Amino acid sequence: MSAKSDTKVTVKTEDGTKEAAKNVHLIKIAPKVTEKAYGLATKRQYIFTAPIGASRQLIAENVQEQFSVTVTGIKVLRRKGKAVRVNRGKHRYPATIFRPDVKLAYVTLKEGDKLDIFEEKEAENGAKADQATDKKTGVAGAADDATVKTKKAGLFVRRRTGNRGDK
Repeated sequence: MSAKSDTKVTVKTEDGTKEAAKNVHLIKIAPKVTEKAYGLATKRQYIFTAPIGASRQLIAENVQEQFSVTVTGIKVLRRKGKAVRVNRGKHRYPATIFRPDVKLAYVTLKEGDKLDIFEEKEAENGAKADQATDKKTGVAGAADDATVKTKKAGLFVRRRTGNRGDK
């Protein structure tokens, strides 16, 4: 399977005639949302997953088109798939399978450009924190106060759960 998919595109000129078709390479690029990527975002650097066969130039073009930013630098690495042991049944031998290989692209953007990948997540987390309610009282924002009071009072007791079925 090829990472590049050629698509024929016709372009209309100003006088209304159609220009000859040209090839446009479309690849699927997705930003990674991890703690490491969050730290690099402060330096205008973002991590993207790309198909194995994609080149640096192709990745840079697609990032510029999809996110309308200017790419100044790109570093590409290829991570081998991890070997995982799988049990195939009681009387069969275990098998070793491999996770797929992944190509990561560290893309640096021009000064002033940024992506709003992490800002949406922070806004959602802030809204969820505001909606937190105490289960007993039903008061918004009281959940945090209740847990602090019970921790200070020493009310957290670990119950024994063994074979007896205690809960």
